[in-house]
Amino acid sequence: MSAVTIFLCGAGSRGRTVFGKFALENPELARVVGVAEPDPKKRALAKQEHNLHDSQVFSDWRDVPRDKALSDVMIVATHDRDHLEPSLA
Repeated sequence: MSAVTIFLCGAGSRGRTVFGKFALENPELARVVGVAEPDPKKRALAKQEHNLHDSQVFSDWRDVPRDKALSDVMIVATHDRDHLEPSLA
């Protein structure tokens, strides 16, 4: 069985330090293949930790291409008040 690919919508306390960390510690189960994060420092950390290419990193989830699947799942790890819109996209 191959690892589930994950796109992180948010790379802060939940996205990076919970879900991203899980993927790093369990590469046979999960692999982060993209991230959308408005904070440039958090975005850069996630990019480095998961060895992502510029084409896999976005400053806004609205900029993520929707014409093809980039991952098996997208984890919405934004602030609680901001969950609805990316979840419906």
